[in-house]
Amino acid sequence: MNGFGMPWASPGQPDQQQREALDALINATAMGSSHGP
Repeated sequence: MNGFGMPWASPGQPDQQQREALDALINATAMGSSHGP
């Protein structure tokens, strides 16, 4: 996962990059534990 935990990987908006990675991780975890929408 490039960019996750590495804010310097995206000089534009590191917060957005990390947020997207975190969101994807949360989605993957949610789909694994409980089948949501």
